[in-house]
Amino acid sequence: MFRVATTVLVVFVAVLGGSHFSFINHSVSFGQTNYNTEDNTGFEKKNDPTKYDILFTGDVMLARKVEVYMNNEGLDYPFRRLPEMKNSATYMVGNFEASVPKVHVPTPYFTFAFSVPEKNLQALKDFGFTHLSLANNHTYDYGEAGLANTILALKNFDIEPFGRPNHISYHTTSILNLKDVNIGLIGIHALFSTPQKSVLKEAINLLKEETNLTIAYIHWGDEYILTNNNNQSSLADTLIELGIDMIVGHHPHVVQNVEIRSQVPIFYSLGNFIFDQYFSRHVQEGLLLGVSLKADSWEIELIPVTSIDKQTSPRLMLSDEKDVFLRELAERSDESASKQISSGLLTIPIKSLQN
Repeated sequence: MFRVATTVLVVFVAVLGGSHFSFINHSVSFGQTNYNTEDNTGFEKKNDPTKYDILFTGDVMLARKVEVYMNNEGLDYPFRRLPEMKNSATYMVGNFEASVPKVHVPTPYFTFAFSVPEKNLQALKDFGFTHLSLANNHTYDYGEAGLANTILALKNFDIEPFGRPNHISYHTTSILNLKDVNIGLIGIHALFSTPQKSVLKEAINLLKEETNLTIAYIHWGDEYILTNNNNQSSLADTLIELGIDMIVGHHPHVVQNVEIRSQVPIFYSLGNFIFDQYFSRHVQEGLLLGVSLKADSWEIELIPVTSIDKQTSPRLMLSDEKDVFLRELAERSDESASKQISSGLLTIPIKSLQN
């Protein structure tokens, strides 16, 4: 039997801190309380008709100046100019770049310990987020207690947290149920060290026992660089070897290049979605992926957004803006996919479904 969508499956110029960490495969201890990552509470998918099966976004950060805007303009301020995307997918997945500590302290400008008040998660729920990755370098901003409270707070809004900042495990994956096909979602944090292949293999193999397809949603890469680095490419090779069917990245705060390798689409970085960076055009542009599962292929719509004309409030790009964005993305991406990227629609056969 397949598991049903199970719980427990990532800055203004920030200096990444923290030490290297190990990847473990057990329940995680937060503060004085042990939260067993093997619970099977689960989250039900929406039954209403939607345009996409899955909508992927990049970095979502509701602290610092974003919180100021939400306090002054209303909780829906960051999403107000995207009515077309609200509840547009059966599942909506993003990278939650912050902590939700029990005692919220607004994040001062020019600092990088991101705190979000729990009430502001309502905006994410209302927009349609169903899954948020915690496999990044900011979910530990308020320590283990802050991470534990973040997990509980997201669950209070029926948003499933998956991935963890300090370990990779089958028990922190999630399963999306679509058209009698189960898709496994694994969150990976790979900024400070490369996950051990044996750890990835164990988690992915266990996930593949209960799914037809698997997607890696991964925090990696160099900030503000428009193309991937060698570490990203090497880890992508490992993930493809282990049977991953799609790779979606985040962290660089800009949209990076796209590759199709062994029929596996690799989106190295979707850039910022909701963030308070304004110092260049590229940090105010993001890419959403509208993913639809066809009989034996991915159909992926590239949906560029920009907040260049209204801070921290993205909108869909206008036709001319979109044409420029997609042309530039195609020029720095896999040449074999450039025509599809320029068109804004990729159709990619899925090797795992062609047996």
